[in-house]
Amino acid sequence: HKKHPEKFREYQNRYWLGKAMLSDQKEGDK
Repeated sequence: HKKHPEKFREYQNRYWLGKAMLSDQKEGDK
């Protein structure tokens, strides 16, 4: 990631945002 820290950080943000959205959807289903 040292050569492209911005891309890695963007990927990480999308990954965590996706997990957060999934958890929110699960809570909404309840």
